[in-house]
Amino acid sequence: MFYRKETLTIAYTDLKTAQERQVEAFVYLMNDGHLAGLPTTRYMDICEVGYRDFGFDPEALLEARAYTREVMALERRNG
Repeated sequence: MFYRKETLTIAYTDLKTAQERQVEAFVYLMNDGHLAGLPTTRYMDICEVGYRDFGFDPEALLEARAYTREVMALERRNG
């Protein structure tokens, strides 16, 4: 398997009430031993819709893709 699912506790400030809150969220993390790779355009499009639906700035998603490209270039250079 390339990825594993983990649950994290996330602390944040509620923008409407200014109260500190915590929620549990799940994330997918790449297991060690795999080279980075870009998701398909279709998957990126689906993620972008989700970002917009939940009020997240899709720029963060695009920045993550750009960072992944940099990691991939480093991996190619370092063999």
